[in-house]
Amino acid sequence: MPRSPYIEKRKPGYRVRWEDSLGHIHQSRTLPNIREAARERTKIRQEIARFAGEHGMFRCTPATVDGLRKMLANHIWPTITEPTRRNYLRALAEIEIHSGTRLCDVTPAIIQGMVAELLRKGRASSTVNMMLRHLKAAFGRAETWEMIERNPFRTIKYLTEVIRKPRILSNHDEILLWAAADRPVDQGIIALALSG
Repeated sequence: MPRSPYIEKRKPGYRVRWEDSLGHIHQSRTLPNIREAARERTKIRQEIARFAGEHGMFRCTPATVDGLRKMLANHIWPTITEPTRRNYLRALAEIEIHSGTRLCDVTPAIIQGMVAELLRKGRASSTVNMMLRHLKAAFGRAETWEMIERNPFRTIKYLTEVIRKPRILSNHDEILLWAAADRPVDQGIIALALSG
């Protein structure tokens, strides 16, 4: 199977290498920085896709959220816990509601709209941040697996989370708490809680 274009660090600079269907290795000229190498890699990928499409070598189908779900199930699910899996699935379902089924349709504007909608529905900022973290990781995998060109969650900023200060009992509250404790077990628990 031909290897898709990848960036290789060379002294002094970077080079894009790829393999054709006959197994021949090709490489670009040496480029001064990673940004130019990434642009060159994108141009080469587009040229390969155009050539293959013109010659009927493959039919390009856009990656879907369902396809990403299946890839995650095969490669990532065995390594994570069940609650984390559920969080990934909830986050993927939420992005699918807002953007449709194609991964390439997910843009930063759609993500911001999803965040605003979740906050409007009353979701806590910590819950929204958890969804964003899971989606960023899932789309990062999609980028690694070349299902998408660029992870749209790279530029998304997390929401600030409100951290509540612990409430300290006043002397009056402590007296009321002792008065409400009628069993010895309750008194022991209160004594333990107030001592620490």
